[in-house]
Amino acid sequence: MPANLRDLDSFGEVAAEDDAILLNYFLSTDTVQRVEEGGAFLVIGRKGAGKTAIVRYFTEGNERDRSRALNLRNYPWNVHASRIDRGADAVDAYVASWRYLIAVQIAAWALENSQATFNDNQRPLREFLEANYGGPRPKLSDIIRPAKLRVRGFNVAPQVLGNALGSVDLERGEGDHNLGMELEALTQALLQSAVAVMRECRLGAFYLHFDELDAGLEEVNETRKQMLIGLILAIRGMRREMVALEAEAKPVLYLRTDLWDDLTFSDKNKITQGQSVLIEWTPDQLKDLVNVRLRSKLGDDVAWGNIIDEDLMRGSQPKWNHIVARTLRRPRDVIHFLNVALRVAKRRDDAELIFSNRDIVESRTDYSAYLKRELDDEILPHWRRWEEALQTLSAIATETFSAEGFGEEYPRKKSAGNPCDAGEALRLLHRFSVIGYLKRSGYGGSSWAFMYEEPDRGWDAHATQFKVHPGLKEHAGLREERR
Repeated sequence: MPANLRDLDSFGEVAAEDDAILLNYFLSTDTVQRVEEGGAFLVIGRKGAGKTAIVRYFTEGNERDRSRALNLRNYPWNVHASRIDRGADAVDAYVASWRYLIAVQIAAWALENSQATFNDNQRPLREFLEANYGGPRPKLSDIIRPAKLRVRGFNVAPQVLGNALGSVDLERGEGDHNLGMELEALTQALLQSAVAVMRECRLGAFYLHFDELDAGLEEVNETRKQMLIGLILAIRGMRREMVALEAEAKPVLYLRTDLWDDLTFSDKNKITQGQSVLIEWTPDQLKDLVNVRLRSKLGDDVAWGNIIDEDLMRGSQPKWNHIVARTLRRPRDVIHFLNVALRVAKRRDDAELIFSNRDIVESRTDYSAYLKRELDDEILPHWRRWEEALQTLSAIATETFSAEGFGEEYPRKKSAGNPCDAGEALRLLHRFSVIGYLKRSGYGGSSWAFMYEEPDRGWDAHATQFKVHPGLKEHAGLREERR
C-alpha cells in the first residue's frame, strides 16, 4: 500500500552530528561489530560514509557508559606540533605525546567511574589531574597545552635514567632530546594506577573514540602527516599494552580515506590488512538504511517501494538505481538526494504523494551542486587548483572523453600555481572518483572503473577513455555523447 510523502518531514540530516534522532534509525553494520569485538582500531571511510554515526552509536547508545568521544574539531594542532620528540625518528616523533594524551583519558575515565568504590590508586590520579588541569576530567584541548606538567601523587615517582621526575617540560629547545623518555615514564605511571583502578573496581571495557580529525583541515602538510602517523602508532601500541595488562581500554581512530591514503610508514600495510576496517556500502545496504528511516518515521510497514510510482526512468532504469548511480555510495549522498526530491515532490498538489520520475530528474541540479561542494572538502587540502581540471571537463562538455582530448584542453585552464600536469590531474580526479576509466575484461566486455566502487583496483596510467561521475553532470554542464 502506498505511503504519503506529505507525512514525511525529511529523510534525516545529512551530517550525523546534526541529526538529533539518529539513534532512532541507526543501521548496525559489520563495521560496528568489528569495533565492538576489538578486531579493528582504525575505521576508514570517505567523508559522509558514516564514521561519526558509529561514534554516536557507541557514545549515546547502550555503550555510552563505557565510551567517550574525542572530537578533534577544535583541537590545538599547532600547540601539539611543538610537542615533538626530537630523540625519535620522524615517523615516531609524536607517538609519546599521543600516548600521554590517551593515558590521561583512560585515567580520567577510570577515576570518574570508580567513585562509588574506595581505591588507593584513585589518589595519585586525582592529585595529578587536579595539579595540572584543575580537576579530574581535563578538556581534550588542554591535555598537551601546559608548558610544564607537575609530577605528583604517585606512590613511586616516575623515573628516567634512574632519576625521579619532579616535572616534565613540554616546551623544549632544538637540542633537548629527552621529551619522549620523560613523557613515556609519566604515561606508564598513569597507566599503572588507572589499570589498577579498572581491575579492582571491575569497570570492564572502555572505548575511546577519536573523531573529526579532518574538521577545518585546509592543507595536508608533512607535520600533520607525522602527527596522524604518531596517533595511529600510539593507538596500536596502547591496544597491545592493554592486552598484555589484561585491561580493556580500547582507543579507536576514525579517519578519512584520503588522509589515510596520503600517509606513508613501514607498518601501514599490516594495519590495513589486519587492524582496520573500510566502511563500504552496497546499493542494497543503502536501501536498507532508507527503509529503517521510513519505518521509524512513517510506520513499520513502509519501505522504499511504498513511496514511488511504478514508472521506470529513461533506459528502463529503476528510480533507486538512478539515484545511487549519482552518489559515491555514501549515506550522506542518498539522504541529501532524497531530501531534495521530497521538497520537489511537495510542490505538487497531489493529496496522496509519492515520488515520480519528474521529481527525481528535477532534483539532480541541486544535488549536483551539493556533490561538487562535498568534493571540494575532500580534494582541496590535497590539490588547491582542482577546479581547473573540472573546468577542463566542462569545456570538453561530454560525459565521456579521451586522455588526448583532456591533454589538449587542460593546459588552457591550468594556472601557473597548479603543480599537476595532465597525467597527474587525471590520476587525482580518479583517486577522488570525479572520473572513472574504461577497463576491459578478458571476455571482450568493458565497464567504467571508479575508485569509490573498486578501491583496490587503483589507477591505470595507460587508460585512454574516461567518464565523469554522473552526479557532476549538471554542475559541469555535460551532455551525453550520442553514438
